[in-house]
Amino acid sequence: MTTIRANIHDEVAKTVNKAKLEGLWFYCIVTKEWFTPEDFEQYAKVYMIKHGESPDILINHVLSDPKEGIRIRIAYLKKASFELQEFSERVMSYFNFTGKIRQ
Repeated sequence: MTTIRANIHDEVAKTVNKAKLEGLWFYCIVTKEWFTPEDFEQYAKVYMIKHGESPDILINHVLSDPKEGIRIRIAYLKKASFELQEFSERVMSYFNFTGKIRQ
């Protein structure tokens, strides 16, 4: 059991160092949250106290370029804005056509 615990702590430390060296952040694929390497290091300590020495901490958090996260969110906002525009036009067109304008 001690060997497993040391291995998970070592893996977290290695992954945090890699993130720092490569300018990457941690992205949680479950919660969709981003963590700086320093934030993840603290988060991992608390997580392992609460949830045990599970390798899930490394499985559920992937290293990624935070700039890619910005690009993804911009694309999402553009898509959402376009969908809102289309829907608004459709609603206005419907109510203008039917004469049923409500507020």
